Amino acid sequence: MGKSGIRETLYQLAKRFAKKCEVPGDSRFWRLLNFFFCQVMILYGTALYKKIRAKNPDKTLLLFSTNSAGDALMYGYFRDYLYRYIGSEEVVHICSDYQSRPLEAIGARPLCPLGRGKIAALSMAAHFYGRDKIDIVTAYGTVIPDHRNITNKELRPHPPRFEFDSEAVDRQLAEAGCAAGKTVVLSPYANSLWDLGEKRVGPDFWHELAEALKDAGYCVCTNGAGGEAEPPVPGTKRIFPKFGECEELVSRAGAAVVLRSGFADYVALTRGTLITLYPSVAYWNRFQLGVEEIKNKHELICDGAWEDEEYRSELVTRIVGLIKNEKAD
Repeated sequence: MGKSGIRETLYQLAKRFAKKCEVPGDSRFWRLLNFFFCQVMILYGTALYKKIRAKNPDKTLLLFSTNSAGDALMYGYFRDYLYRYIGSEEVVHICSDYQSRPLEAIGARPLCPLGRGKIAALSMAAHFYGRDKIDIVTAYGTVIPDHRNITNKELRPHPPRFEFDSEAVDRQLAEAGCAAGKTVVLSPYANSLWDLGEKRVGPDFWHELAEALKDAGYCVCTNGAGGEAEPPVPGTKRIFPKFGECEELVSRAGAAVVLRSGFADYVALTRGTLITLYPSVAYWNRFQLGVEEIKNKHELICDGAWEDEEYRSELVTRIVGLIKNEKAD
């Protein structure tokens, strides 16, 4: 989370508080309230820093200020790059509770997981005082290159080695009733798209794609948490691998069709066929994986009208064709 993101979070907190108290948003009291929130967060972040530093006097404190699994993965690719930058491999990874799971999957240790409020406070203190007083390195957005550089040979990225249970991966496919090499994993959910206001890919498309893949002889399953928020595509079985299992599961399954998301980052270098969908040119420009030059990797910009049956049919036919052609090769 950058400086502007933290300020926006505090701004919204103060705004909600002021509204609840029926205080006009442009009043002097509201501005003082917002200032007070900022000062409290900075003081709290400074106290947290001192406590963590006391336990780790000789190690570099690396702060992951976002709450993104994809951002954590980029650290795996560019860990050596970062070590060269800071001149040390003795690192303590300060991250949110959620981010500790993907970091653990790539063997990042030791971890110092904290709540998101504490991460925001630390980040604010680091930005406010600088490294002279708060000696913390902010990882993503300042030191670690982004996802578009995972094939950049000049930066010498190293694909992370995921820690996973091989039997657990096989078990997930077996429980879904799917065979290795004849399975397509669909991943239709991407919170980052909705947060940025991108249009949603209609459920009709995913249902039609699943049916076409089954007609072509593939077993189809859906990556998702389940429940109302992320139900499996109708006619498919749900799977939900751990972060470290994603790449290997798709490799063993054979293929995946994914909406650009954190899951796409984790399967970017799978041995299987990967088709990544982007809902707009703008989203592709910002978040392209940059792996299309690698065999069996395809990136498609899908900026048509999802309610148009003909458009959906053409896209489904193209995707099924890409998967079948890769298998034929």
